[in-house]
Amino acid sequence: MMEKSVDSKGTLYVMNDKMSMIYSEPAGDFLVINRDKFVMNVRGRLIEHNVKEGSPMRILRNTLLLCMKGDIKAIEAETKSEISYNGDGKYHEFTITRKEKVTRGYSKVILSLDKKDLSLKIMNMEEPNGNYTIYELGKTIYNSEINQDVFLVPVKKK
Repeated sequence: MMEKSVDSKGTLYVMNDKMSMIYSEPAGDFLVINRDKFVMNVRGRLIEHNVKEGSPMRILRNTLLLCMKGDIKAIEAETKSEISYNGDGKYHEFTITRKEKVTRGYSKVILSLDKKDLSLKIMNMEEPNGNYTIYELGKTIYNSEINQDVFLVPVKKK
């Protein structure tokens, strides 16, 4: 059980193998994935993740990108998972559960896709210890220009 809920707000940008989450709350926090780079700023602390082939953070990176694209089969292959589907209610809901026991990363991901346009609306990522992260996506704009600066990975100060 999580000790407290953390609510964040911001803007999400996704393009091919790039993703950027720029938070307005808490201000200054961000997550940037740009090909083989995965960097986060959490409460002023810059964290660079190793995303070499086969690493847990590489799997997380790929899972995040694939979830945002709604590529269920690729997520299943990447995470060696089982998929269940529930079409009751207002969303197509896919539950992706890891077959192997994991100690880090996510053990289960639930994707809720809008039945009208198949856009991702809710992504719930659950850790083995029961902690979870819920992403609720609001207004979605497709096929528009994105300023590439949002995908720049900041350099860590020495």
